[in-house]
Amino acid sequence: MSTGTPYPFNVSLPSALIHAAPFTSNTSSGWAASCNECANGVWSTNAVNSSISFSFYGWDVAFDGQVQGDMSIKLAVDGIDTSLTSVPGSIFELKGLDPFKQHSVELSVHSASSGSLLSVSQARVNGSTFSDLRQDRAIWDLPTNDGSVTWNGFQQQPSASGSFSPTTYVSSKAGDTGSVQFNGSAVTIYGPCSPTSGLLRVQLDSNEAVTVNTSSPITSPNCLLYQTPGFSALSVHTLSVTSADQNPVSINHFEFCRVFAFASTTNNVAPGAIVGGVIGGIVLIAILIVVYSMRSRKTRQKVNRAFSMFCS
Repeated sequence: MSTGTPYPFNVSLPSALIHAAPFTSNTSSGWAASCNECANGVWSTNAVNSSISFSFYGWDVAFDGQVQGDMSIKLAVDGIDTSLTSVPGSIFELKGLDPFKQHSVELSVHSASSGSLLSVSQARVNGSTFSDLRQDRAIWDLPTNDGSVTWNGFQQQPSASGSFSPTTYVSSKAGDTGSVQFNGSAVTIYGPCSPTSGLLRVQLDSNEAVTVNTSSPITSPNCLLYQTPGFSALSVHTLSVTSADQNPVSINHFEFCRVFAFASTTNNVAPGAIVGGVIGGIVLIAILIVVYSMRSRKTRQKVNRAFSMFCS
């Protein structure tokens, strides 16, 4: 379980951050989707050596789904084999990861009997924010046709059914850009994806730009295209997106998470030190009150003596 303030979100399988291989139309030879053009389908396989991976920033992650029949599956976290910890409704659940490191989890089939099946429905993430304490947070969506978003070259198109925003911005020309300024602790970008979707370059402030392949083996109107690591909410940030090739890239909306008060994990301030500082402050205030009271009493005594001498 995360010790800080997480940014929780679910990830449907058509996503730029989820990769299944091999992807086929038959579960006996690889991954097959329960529907070819939907946002919430299930992907299943019976094929040995088939795998599904997911890249993310966060404290906790889980794959929802089930294993039917006699099948042996393996889980690797950042390239290291890890024991499976499952809960009802989930194939595995991992907690307590480093939220400022990009992680990769991979689920693969080691052996499978006839009739067995591995089915995955979605990933769940407690995403990273710039916080190591439990604080209040706000999560909100911003449609791409909002006036705060600036577009250069991207074209407006009506969104498909099931999209958050009625308008989607699309580009098939390298160099087209979009940007938005905001105050927050984390961002995710959503939009349509398909087998022909192209490359999207994303940059936060002056950090190094990241190029994402937004394609997916099936078409979906609402794919997770990108997730940022957590960052400070004490300043205004600029998120920039750029079409990086001639294949279409589509953006429907941005989702933001903001932690209202935070403590940076880089400070490493122990709770005992915080408590000690508070107690020390209280003691200092008490001493100042005593000193002030004594000085006020002496001043009043001097005034009284002077008044007595003047009146005698």
